Amino acid sequence: MVIVFSATKGLSGLAMALANSRGLFDYDERISNYWPEFAQQGKDKITIRQLLAHQAGLFAFDETGDKSIIADLDRLAVVLARQKPEYEPGTRQVYHGITLGTTKASFAPGRSQTPQHRAVLPG
Repeated sequence: MVIVFSATKGLSGLAMALANSRGLFDYDERISNYWPEFAQQGKDKITIRQLLAHQAGLFAFDETGDKSIIADLDRLAVVLARQKPEYEPGTRQVYHGITLGTTKASFAPGRSQTPQHRAVLPG
C-alpha cells in the first residue's frame, strides 16, 4: 500500500465540482442528508461547504488504528461517523488533510460501488 496524500486533491475536488454542476448535491446541503450515520455527536448540521472549506472540526481521527483500518474505507467511515468535532463546525478553519478524502467518499451523492468497494460517481 502506498499513501499519496496530496496527489488526489485536485482530482477529488474536480469530481466534487462536477457532481455539483450536475445537480447531484448543493454545497449548502447537510452531509447527513446523504450519509445519515454522520449525524452523530453534533455533526447533523455540518454542510458540504463547511467540510470542503476545512471548517467541520474533523481534521484528525480521534481513534487510533492499525494499517488494516486505514486501508478500509468502510471502517474509517464508521470511525469518522461516530467522532465528535473538535470545535463547533463553521467557527474555525483547520486543515482536514487526513479526514477529507474519507468524508467525501463516504457521502458522495449518487455514488455506487464497484465490486472492489470503490466509490464511483455516476457518469
